[in-house]
Amino acid sequence: GHTSSKKFTPFGGGPRFCPGSDLAKVETAFFLHHFLLNF
Repeated sequence: GHTSSKKFTPFGGGPRFCPGSDLAKVETAFFLHHFLLNF
């Protein structure tokens, strides 16, 4: 249960999640893009 919660807090992990930070940025931009289109 704790591993899934960490996926939704990439910025709280710090530099340790460097490879995941880029993926998080892409997913965040993708989410915001769809959110603004559907808003």
